[in-house]
Amino acid sequence: MRTREVAWRLFAEEFNSCTVELEPQGEFSPGHVLSPLGAQVNRVFVIGVITDVENIATKEEPLWRARLSDPTGTYFVSAGKYSPEAAGALARVKPPAFCSVIGKVRSYRPEEGVVYLSLKAESVAPSTAALRDLWVLESCKDLKRRIELAEEAVSLEAPTAESLVKLGAGRLQAEGLSLALQRYGKPELDRYRRMLEDCLRYLLPEQNGRAASPEPLPGAAELDTDAGPDEDAVDDAGEDRPPYPKEAETKVVKIIEGLQTATRGAAWEKIVERAKKEGLDKELVDQIVMDLMDSGVLYEPAIGQIRKT
Repeated sequence: MRTREVAWRLFAEEFNSCTVELEPQGEFSPGHVLSPLGAQVNRVFVIGVITDVENIATKEEPLWRARLSDPTGTYFVSAGKYSPEAAGALARVKPPAFCSVIGKVRSYRPEEGVVYLSLKAESVAPSTAALRDLWVLESCKDLKRRIELAEEAVSLEAPTAESLVKLGAGRLQAEGLSLALQRYGKPELDRYRRMLEDCLRYLLPEQNGRAASPEPLPGAAELDTDAGPDEDAVDDAGEDRPPYPKEAETKVVKIIEGLQTATRGAAWEKIVERAKKEGLDKELVDQIVMDLMDSGVLYEPAIGQIRKT
């Protein structure tokens, strides 16, 4: 099954500096934005303070948009009918509040040379000041690794992905930075060093410039802080796959419609079980479901459940 990509821990300033979009490498692989330090980002994991939430659509079909701040800047986050749990969570937020968000990158280009980035929320959860600080620390570690590799790269006469791998970089990290040097040129390393220093200083107990801590939402719980990526980790297969017959797609949709209820989606195990009786193997069902989710025909109201829109 083609699984989702690992979510990156990335500060808002580096994220909002991304102006290069990478085209999918295969028919079923996702697109990415490329940061000036070489992060190839499709999904992001961030913990910060939601400072503003509004419904920019209708009461019947709400589309919630929020601002989430970290020590370096602001993320714009949205969630609507295709992510009902995330949308419901955003609707319940009373700013200012600590929250964690995992979201997929969305870009908008109103004109040539201008790009606006946002996150389409897949999950939104209450958080705490302690977890936010831990996220900042782990994000600093990731940023430091990218800065150090960039420092080594710019000292080389003609840095390539292969030469960076020989220096000890992971393949994904090396390919991303090599491409970033081609598309952006030499990165503003002083700027990112200052950002790293500011974020580390932000964590010091004696730091007086921090804003008053908002109250966490009720039910705030521990999060898996390993959700952010190892620089080498990517679990999206991304290779080309053969086309499947339309009849197979129709069968899968009918199976899901038959299993879902007014309040719950169809359980993944039941979908696979029914599909097998229809002569469809699990791998093909995986592929069809992922494609239909990407196109908006299906969505995932909860983990392990699939629903027809």
